[in-house]
Amino acid sequence: MLKRPLVLYVFAVVAFLYAGQSMWAAGRIIADGAAHWSAGLLLELVWVAFNVFLGVGILRLQATARVAALFSCWMVFIGVALVVLLRFLAPPRVPLLMLLGAGALFALFFWFHWQLRQPAIRALFTSRPAATPSI
Repeated sequence: MLKRPLVLYVFAVVAFLYAGQSMWAAGRIIADGAAHWSAGLLLELVWVAFNVFLGVGILRLQATARVAALFSCWMVFIGVALVVLLRFLAPPRVPLLMLLGAGALFALFFWFHWQLRQPAIRALFTSRPAATPSI
């Protein structure tokens, strides 16, 4: 069995936590009386599916999951930049605790991004043979 680096397990756990949070949000949308399919509910369910497939793909060492993980890191970087920008443009709207949380999230995803770009981890995602032989 192939030994995976710790960062892959941590990333998968974070992806599954995001999926769980989105499932909770979808349940809240349904509990609040949105019996029909709303855009918010649909987006939450898509986010659940994305994060579940991302976590499983990272653990299965699929190359597309690594690219999606790098993409999600960049989405977090953009989100943190927006939080910091809002903090300085409209200080009463973004509390200091939220700013500290955004900084911790940035640090975690910076570590993910840095690790996923390392040659040893990149090699794990490219050295696996295809599941089905090409015809």
